[in-house]
Amino acid sequence: MSEDHRLRRNKKILGVRWHLGLSYLLVIWVILGVLLLFMSNLLETSIIGARRASLYAQAHLIASAIRARGGPREARIATIGGLPPQGRVLVLDGEGRVLDDSASDPGMALKKLGFDEVRAALSGREGANTYYLPDGSFAMYVAVPADWDGTGGAVFIAQDLKDIVSQYRSVMGMVVWGGGIASVVAVAFAWHLSTTISEPLSDLSRAARMMASGRLDSRVSPKGPLETRELGASFNYMAQAIENTMERQEQFLMAAAHELRAPLASMRALVESMEISPPEPDELPELINDIHIEILDLQQTAESILSLLRARSGTAPSKPQQANPAKIIKELIKSRAATISERNLEIIQRYQTGGEVPIDPLLFRLIVANLLDNAIKFTPPGGTVAVTLDFPENRNKMVLEVSDNGPGIPPEHLDKIFERFYRVDPARQKATGGAGLGLAIVKEACEKTAGVIHVETSPGAGTVFAVEWHNIRSDES
Repeated sequence: MSEDHRLRRNKKILGVRWHLGLSYLLVIWVILGVLLLFMSNLLETSIIGARRASLYAQAHLIASAIRARGGPREARIATIGGLPPQGRVLVLDGEGRVLDDSASDPGMALKKLGFDEVRAALSGREGANTYYLPDGSFAMYVAVPADWDGTGGAVFIAQDLKDIVSQYRSVMGMVVWGGGIASVVAVAFAWHLSTTISEPLSDLSRAARMMASGRLDSRVSPKGPLETRELGASFNYMAQAIENTMERQEQFLMAAAHELRAPLASMRALVESMEISPPEPDELPELINDIHIEILDLQQTAESILSLLRARSGTAPSKPQQANPAKIIKELIKSRAATISERNLEIIQRYQTGGEVPIDPLLFRLIVANLLDNAIKFTPPGGTVAVTLDFPENRNKMVLEVSDNGPGIPPEHLDKIFERFYRVDPARQKATGGAGLGLAIVKEACEKTAGVIHVETSPGAGTVFAVEWHNIRSDES
């Protein structure tokens, strides 16, 4: 999938700004809905309830006033007063017929009302309900019992609740307007908040694409909240580590090319000199020997590079196998018997056990071989090289020591001896040979086998390399 296609596809997905904005709007609208329900319930239970109680009280007062003036045949509503505003009062007999109407509508005279509220009042109970009338108005009907000289009766009040509707609409309008303003503020705040989050993420995305295209120096400026700052710092740390790794690889390739070029250049010079001036027969053995030495140097450099790559292969630790470390050490010493004899060296071997331990045999062989070659190389003729394999601390740790009585390592070089192609004395390369990779191979192999390497040296008194492996037990323990 191309990068452009991936970017076009990702643009169809809502970003963090939209997610935050929509989330805030959803929360506000849910709160607004809950508030509207609460206001409706408040209107039902408080405002309308208070109005119902008020109309009940007025209806009872009107009924008392009519009785006090001789009943509905003698007292007229128009002369009593105290009528509810925007309301209509009807006086009913025991059968629910209209005896008096505050609106003085002739059509209502002796008309029988069948409302639930009226039936409840005629049965001796108060009754009240609210209705949406056909003309769109909202009204309340209230009826209370009123016994007119033992014949029964009731007082019925109908009131238009437009004042309550107006009040409700005003409150709801304020709630809606407040919700709208809160929505706008929430979207603006979410946009601002998302900017503080999305901008660092966009910077990270751009930097990552630049790194993928080869710009390993790409970095971001950590900003925004703590999490994005930590993410930016982690990205910069990772980018720096990648850049350092690539630089080391480039340096390794350059150093390897240089090491391989030197013997090739020497052989080329020898061949060209033979083409210009053919050697005499008695000169051929010396020339062939020089070419052979350069070939051996080239082969050793190539083998060292391959050993280093084997030690570095993979990122996970090596899988240990049962191997006999003492047997491996003896085999390596035996394979170098000719060089040891030629230099008249004394090899001291001390093994606490001859059993097997769980360790990668190939990497252990690389560690011992390079430490042994290093000791043999820098020990003067007639010197001593000691190899010790020990299991101290209740045999739960294995320690390998390779020491010599050579010239030692100057203190200022100790921090660099494990670098690839590093030599303490480059002028002695021809005398000692090697590509400067031995200790680098040892360090890589130690890290892969969870070993820790230490160096003790005294100029003029020799060097001791010690490698420790913890949690390793011999099967003879």
